[in-house]
Amino acid sequence: MMQAPQYAIPPQAGVPTHKPLTTEPLPPVPAGVLSAASAQPQASGSPGLNTQVVASLGLFLRAQYDRSKQERVSSGIEEKMIRAKYARALEYEPAKKAQIAALFDASYEPPYMPVIETKCRALEDWVMDVYFQAGQRPFDVQNTPDPMVSQEVQDLVRMNYKEVIARQIVQEQVMPRADGGRGSLDPNTLDALIEEAMQAKAKMIEAEIKRTAKEMTEKFSITVEDRLAEGGWYQALRELVHDICTYPAAFMAGPEERMVTRRKRVFDQQLGRYVTKHSDAPGEKFRRVSPINVYPLVGGKTCRDGMIERTQYNPMDIQAMKGVQGFNDAEISAVLGEIESGALREWTAIDSRIANLDNKSSNSMYMGDNVDALIYWGQAPGKLLIEWGMNAKTQVITDPTRWYRVYAIQIGNHTIMARLNPNPDGRVNYFKASFIQDPDKFWNISLPDVLWPHQVTANAVIRACGFNVGIASGPIIEQDIDRIPDRGPLHALKRFFSTGSQMANGRAMNFYTVQLITGPLRDFYEFIMTLADYDSGVPRMAHGGQGPGGGVTNTASSMSMFLSTSARGVKAVIEHIDRGITEPSVEAEAYYILDNDESISQPPGELKIIAKGSSALIAKEQSAIRLKELLAETNNPVDMQIITADGRKHLLRDAMKALPIDLDKVLPEERQIIEQMTGAPMAAGLMEPQNGGGPGMPSAALSMAGDRMGGQDFSLFGGGA
Repeated sequence: MMQAPQYAIPPQAGVPTHKPLTTEPLPPVPAGVLSAASAQPQASGSPGLNTQVVASLGLFLRAQYDRSKQERVSSGIEEKMIRAKYARALEYEPAKKAQIAALFDASYEPPYMPVIETKCRALEDWVMDVYFQAGQRPFDVQNTPDPMVSQEVQDLVRMNYKEVIARQIVQEQVMPRADGGRGSLDPNTLDALIEEAMQAKAKMIEAEIKRTAKEMTEKFSITVEDRLAEGGWYQALRELVHDICTYPAAFMAGPEERMVTRRKRVFDQQLGRYVTKHSDAPGEKFRRVSPINVYPLVGGKTCRDGMIERTQYNPMDIQAMKGVQGFNDAEISAVLGEIESGALREWTAIDSRIANLDNKSSNSMYMGDNVDALIYWGQAPGKLLIEWGMNAKTQVITDPTRWYRVYAIQIGNHTIMARLNPNPDGRVNYFKASFIQDPDKFWNISLPDVLWPHQVTANAVIRACGFNVGIASGPIIEQDIDRIPDRGPLHALKRFFSTGSQMANGRAMNFYTVQLITGPLRDFYEFIMTLADYDSGVPRMAHGGQGPGGGVTNTASSMSMFLSTSARGVKAVIEHIDRGITEPSVEAEAYYILDNDESISQPPGELKIIAKGSSALIAKEQSAIRLKELLAETNNPVDMQIITADGRKHLLRDAMKALPIDLDKVLPEERQIIEQMTGAPMAAGLMEPQNGGGPGMPSAALSMAGDRMGGQDFSLFGGGA
């Protein structure tokens, strides 16, 4: 049964259960940080609160955030994120737009070609199509090669084998009597024969134990999938696909334990009908984290190295934190008292620019009662944690000179919560992936970064095309106003009057024609788009365009080969999602369930999560064809004896997953139904061995002499035809 949470969690907080742990020592705290913290004046607060130390811990966290923010700005990452957001909104940056206006005219509206937006959207659709296939989950929970199966399960499997072998020995060894019955077998002899047969089938028994372990793990994987769906994991994954196609990194947070209102239909005895009931229950949640709000600690390469997330709470969220383990009630009260002042906001230069791109007014930044909070995952000196009060109830900090991995929430100058990292292995509940991975970088290269030169050049070419078409659409006229003062527009049959002496000085009006060069510009634009295909790994054919010329994709097979080659870049992106987000987040959820829910059936041994996104890049039509061929090729007596009716059922189930049918109605899961349909008895998942056949071999009726009495082999080749 799920353990009751030790706190109530507001919707945005997502605070995991605190578990004291022994941490490894980290590098010593810089002397300047502690000395600056101890030099701060005491702040006002409730009696008995060491406000000076609280301010010291808050100053330490504030310094970490300020350094991270400065590092992110100076590294140019914020400009890249803003640039990508402008590109996907099909808008010029203000500085670039001002330059174009100075070159042309203030009223000129320059066109913007959707090079980056089209490629990003095509990549999103491609990734979504791979990851979210009907009837398929993008991960699998498996055992390690040698699972540690409990002794109870091993004994049960061996007992089933022993019973099957005993019946077989009795049937083969005991001769029939004259009265129609059978004789008996000495118990010691029977035990010896059973033991000998068990030793001979040791490998088969071990294989059956592993198969049983696999079934237990598969049952557990269904539980994990259900909890992930309830916790918003799939929704978060859908949302971060946009981020990985746009920003230098995409992030997911979870599992975060929260109080969730659940709806359930129950039968009311008094009313005599079903009614809807709502109840609050603990549950884990996953969410997408905007890269705009992520600040890695200086020098960090992964989320585990430390990071800060900037988020928002409303007054009700903060109020609900009072009395929660690990939170400081006095600091929470101080925050509530400062909300109306509007000072509890973390203004950054990127905020107003993001607001404009999100179609929000700049005034919205100053409206509302929400406050900004900094969620800190990193390290802190034990001295500050002890003085803050972390040891008030339990002894968790044993050495003030050591550094500890902590999880804290900072609002303004107030540290409202500080805990040790609840994960004994030191990981944080944040997961990251990028379009192009570099193990030495936290922020990597995004698709807009790759296509930015193509975007700039394409915009310049299309502006030149428009300008050339406009200026070449009619002649440029030179007119001598001394000789022809008429300033009216030209039109057909219009006449100008001049004298011979005037004409002797030269022509009174000249006409100039500008050459139309849109053809070469178009060819150059096509060249840019071809480079964009190669450099991005997202070909035009993936979003409705035509393939390269020269007859490369004139046939179905050549087109298939072209798309398969082009998919390598997309496969790398999906591989990054698999390894960076899917596998670690599902693993975190699996072990969260194992550690907190006693009602589930425990899978055997260690588990490993296998992401299946990259393997799903094989065309679904091709895989369906191959599966259909496999079903046809194995539809013979020899193969059916190997794969059994149960294996045939699983092949059919995989073949029918893409069809809009109810598989449970067509392919029954219950073994008893399969036995009734096939006539093949199954004990513990195995067919009963007969005549020396091992598990998995179909049974056959025997005559009094021990010969086969029926079956396909007998009817075809025996004398019973």
